[in-house]
Amino acid sequence: MYSTTGLGSQRFAYLAWNLATLPKAKRIWPPALGLRKSLKATLIHLRRNRNQDDIAEALESSQPTIIRAIATMIPLLTAVLTNITPAAGYLDANGTY
Repeated sequence: MYSTTGLGSQRFAYLAWNLATLPKAKRIWPPALGLRKSLKATLIHLRRNRNQDDIAEALESSQPTIIRAIATMIPLLTAVLTNITPAAGYLDANGTY
């Protein structure tokens, strides 16, 4: 999974868990894909800049569904990552990140 999404299995699961704990009104990913496939499609698109048709074929879905997944997941990822990404002041100045 790392080669396509940039995240190992544990980090992917942690990110999916954080998205699943959002208030119900914000959980609007396409039901045809579900949370995990919507997240995977979005991360593949952001990391690899792959064509939506290619992502749809790989995930056995349609291109419009992939577009909806990406469009709805990016704001959700922004909200979740804002809460779990450390600010520069909390990082060790001598550390490598």
